Amino acid sequence: MALRIIELAQDPMADLNTTARVIGTDPALSARMLRVANSPLYAGRRRVENPGKRSPCSASTQR
Repeated sequence: MALRIIELAQDPMADLNTTARVIGTDPALSARMLRVANSPLYAGRRRVENPGKRSPCSASTQR
């Protein structure tokens, strides 16, 4: 799992949907990512409840 995520992070052609799918296969990692996404440091105006849901910031980096 971790190796696949590292590969995706290093792949300039990888998209957010693929990365979200891979993270979504690990319930513990998904829960942690949601906790970080909803923390005061990163939280947007809306609470993120789905790891595959894009934020405006992440969507702007989409190729």
